[in-house]
Amino acid sequence: MFEKLVSKFPHQDDPINPVNEVRLDMLFKQTQVMGFLSFVLAAILAFLMIDSPHGEGVFVWASLIGLLFIIRWFFFYRVIFKLRAQGVHRFRLFHGVIVSFMLMAGLLWGAGAFLFMPYIDEVELFVTFITILVGITAGNIPGFAPSFIGCLCFMVPTLMGGAFKAYSFGYYVLFFVVTLYTGYLALTARRMSKVVIRTISINIENERLLKQVTQAKEHAEKANIQKSKFLASASHDLRQPLNSMGLFLYAFSQTLRDNKPNLNVFEKVQHSYEALKELFDALLEVSRLDAGNVECVMEPVALTPLLTHLVDEFKEQAKNQNLEIIYNGAQNTVMADRILLSRIVRNLLENAIKYTEQGKITVEESVQGQTLSLSIKDTGIGIADCELENIFDEYHQLSNNRRDRRQGIGLGLAIVKKLAALMDYSIKVQSFLGQGSKFSIDLGIAIQKESKAPEHQIETLAEPFVTLHRVLVVDDDPDSLLGLGWLLESWGYQVDKAASYEEALAVIGNHLPDIILMDYRLQDNMNGIQVLLKLARKISKPVEAIIITGDTDPEILQHIKGNGFLCLHKPIDAEQLKEELNHLMA
Repeated sequence: MFEKLVSKFPHQDDPINPVNEVRLDMLFKQTQVMGFLSFVLAAILAFLMIDSPHGEGVFVWASLIGLLFIIRWFFFYRVIFKLRAQGVHRFRLFHGVIVSFMLMAGLLWGAGAFLFMPYIDEVELFVTFITILVGITAGNIPGFAPSFIGCLCFMVPTLMGGAFKAYSFGYYVLFFVVTLYTGYLALTARRMSKVVIRTISINIENERLLKQVTQAKEHAEKANIQKSKFLASASHDLRQPLNSMGLFLYAFSQTLRDNKPNLNVFEKVQHSYEALKELFDALLEVSRLDAGNVECVMEPVALTPLLTHLVDEFKEQAKNQNLEIIYNGAQNTVMADRILLSRIVRNLLENAIKYTEQGKITVEESVQGQTLSLSIKDTGIGIADCELENIFDEYHQLSNNRRDRRQGIGLGLAIVKKLAALMDYSIKVQSFLGQGSKFSIDLGIAIQKESKAPEHQIETLAEPFVTLHRVLVVDDDPDSLLGLGWLLESWGYQVDKAASYEEALAVIGNHLPDIILMDYRLQDNMNGIQVLLKLARKISKPVEAIIITGDTDPEILQHIKGNGFLCLHKPIDAEQLKEELNHLMA
């Protein structure tokens, strides 16, 4: 039937647009994967709600989603694949089929959310429903980016179904937030769609050039640079909503201390946010290391207090998995960077806990001559000999049979290797499959010096301010500007906000700030460093400044460092921001 319709459709594309063909390939693949995943998620909801008053309706709804997946594959996609293999290229028709099914899927999800989303009293079901709605919309923006209209057809009905349900419950704030979130996702999808289509065009053009020239290496390097810029741009766009979310969550948490039902829901959302933030932080740390933006200050470090603190930090987590962490301090002092060494040990302890199901984790120190070997030994699953040389590679992960998304993306050991190299040390590993692993780093012995000045300093920095200080926040993203303003005001700061250089200039004409928090990417193709340098000519007193950025491009990070500015990365860690502000004010 569909083949007959195609035969009656106007003549095929002439000339054939290779960009559109790639877009179709990406959309066919992603919509099929998403169609199956939608059915699985709907089936899970049907199973969880089988005993609810809407149990029968949810079952019918999930069945319709599954039926839509089957019809799309057997009666349309298979025919289209066959026709394309035969040389039939009709982008408008095939794209229209994809968009139509995306719209039907969005309407089904929106109807399901409106009809069956439980009341907040059923906390787990409510949070599960909300999480699934947010996940299948925001998570599919990169996959649906080749078709902006298709992305809207799926995303808007899905989210607005949940929004109108929240409105019917009387959750007017939640309705407003979801509506704003839908609009922001639409803008993000539009930007990403343009980037993806432009990137596809660039890649196709590169392929054409590579066939015409003999210097293949030069053209491959250009393609790699373009790819890196695309990834950096995508990272910034994704970090913006995540940064806003973190700031709003932190501010919102201050109002829920005496509201246990809502606090339970908030904690579940907070856990999801923290898991996503950890993945972004790992990617950012690799970028910073590659860009050379991590300073190494070698100094005598007393191991016992440092390791005791870290072991205490992980004891509760290990206890929850019926594991024991053993460490007996030997009062040794080594030459190292305190922060980098702490990060190495923390990553190794996290790794040991992830891959140890029973037994214990032992932190050991052994001295031989002027070298101290610091080891973290576990009784976990072990590592096969063939994998020992690969485990420190970026994104490399071992067997996936016991891992899930909460266990990272394979950057922990890569970061450990890079941090050790900064201190001119190396990481060694010994392991036997099924018996456990032992990671070691050889450190140089130093003369132990006892000093309590750093501890006193840390305590002093943590004290609250006696006087109020004025902070100017400059960011062209309204959500980030609002969230950061709320956060600073909750800490007792006087806050001025600006979205551009002109607004910032008007602000300092009335009030001189003590600190400026400046976003790196601003309107009118200006960056935060340019704005700070222009503002400096108008300010009559020295003012501390912090650059905030969601970029991971090594060139940008090096640009910030080269100009001598302190840099914080989105999503912002509230406690880190507080510590830096305390330090600057001190």
